[in-house]
Amino acid sequence: TQTIAVASNREVRKIAELVTVQINGRDSQYTYSGSGVLINKKGDTYTILTNNHVVCEPDPANNCRKDIRFTVRTYDGSSYEMIGIPSSKYSGNTPD
Repeated sequence: TQTIAVASNREVRKIAELVTVQINGRDSQYTYSGSGVLINKKGDTYTILTNNHVVCEPDPANNCRKDIRFTVRTYDGSSYEMIGIPSSKYSGNTPD
């Protein structure tokens, strides 16, 4: 864990801008959108923390659908395909 000393609200806003991403999904009928936060980088691989409902649209068996393709848009407008999304079971009664 790294601790960062921040001198001003302006610096906090700048850091938040750099680590916050937009997550967009699309299937044949709908588009999906949410946000996430970059929490780790290993080589060229980034880990994003987001809520389950952002990347899990349930199928009839309440498993996350695999036919939705997601992209991540960063602060500078660059878009990247998301790969390796962990699958989980969807439950409307369980908080994210």
